[in-house]
Amino acid sequence: MAAALAWARSPRGRIILQVSLIGLVLVFFVYELITGWNDLSKQHLRLDYGYLALSALPLVARPFLSVFGWWQIVYKLGGKLSIARSIHIYFISGLARYLPGPFLGSIGRAIMAEENGVEAGVAAISVLLELGLLVASGALIGLVWVAFTIGVGNVTFYLIALGAGSLIMLEPRVFLTLLNFLLARFGRKPVRLALHLGDMMQLIAPYLLNWLLNGFTFYLVVNAIFPAAGQLFNLSGIYITALTIAIFGLTFPDGWGIREFTLIKMLTALASVPIAIAGGLALFSRVWWMAAEAVWVGLALYLRPERKAEAAAPYTPTAESKE
Repeated sequence: MAAALAWARSPRGRIILQVSLIGLVLVFFVYELITGWNDLSKQHLRLDYGYLALSALPLVARPFLSVFGWWQIVYKLGGKLSIARSIHIYFISGLARYLPGPFLGSIGRAIMAEENGVEAGVAAISVLLELGLLVASGALIGLVWVAFTIGVGNVTFYLIALGAGSLIMLEPRVFLTLLNFLLARFGRKPVRLALHLGDMMQLIAPYLLNWLLNGFTFYLVVNAIFPAAGQLFNLSGIYITALTIAIFGLTFPDGWGIREFTLIKMLTALASVPIAIAGGLALFSRVWWMAAEAVWVGLALYLRPERKAEAAAPYTPTAESKE
């Protein structure tokens, strides 16, 4: 048993396990498609190019909110990066999400930001704060959807835990306590942040809008394949919740498998979508979202900074290490 655990924790073992898990998810998709083929053949499916083209607009525009959200965090912490350089760093480092291993994209972004003149502590804290705001904003929207769709009485504990956790992220003093605890675990010195509740509300706004555009885009994609015109709130909530849950799939590259499995189960149980169609929507949405990201990766490559880095503008950081 000890030898098996040691192998599972090794880099090679983790990669093999992750690939195996993703393979099992693909087998699940194929199985559900085959068993649900009869139901699928009874559906009068059509591809509505109008809905699909309309979905491309928020899909391509939405990633800018992610970049702006992170750029705003860096700025609030005292760092200086141009929007163009932020786009380059954000999307090039984001490619590491598709590799086995948790937080590789965030780690790479912190390193690239430091190479572009951002103080090391600010770069590291910015990606941690972004992750917290991303989860908190998604959880808050998911909480509203759960309360109105599933009912408060059935998920009281879930709502209390989710709401409390999300509000903790918006209270700088509580967040700082958790952050310093994590820094201590990694042998780093504690920090002080000059942020207030108003700052956190401003910082979380792009992520809230980002989630809402994600949900709206998914609603349009569903209607391009399966008629569900009256389910904007429900389908948006399902997709946002599935994406939020996938963030915690740390052993899966970019939440691969967790997101699709959750989405299929929620679409069939809460939106009356046939399971074969739900599987197709889960896979298509993954590819459609990746296509939009590829557009931004292309722009990021175009905006690649010169080999000789610009000198960073002087600034006074608000994240200070305690001696």
